[in-house]
Amino acid sequence: MADHGIWISSAMMQCDRRYALGQLTTAHCSDDDGLREMAMTLFLDLESGAASGRMTPP
Repeated sequence: MADHGIWISSAMMQCDRRYALGQLTTAHCSDDDGLREMAMTLFLDLESGAASGRMTPP
């Protein structure tokens, strides 16, 4: 996302579900196919982690 002028916090991506979802939404809405694919992969990982209890919502 930095290539598109959008800086993200990797720490917040790991511990703040709302922040992570917002960043993934931004990435998914971009015109970059690779970025959209990565956002979808990370979203699915985030959802599976939430289902397993690895990440607790804020």
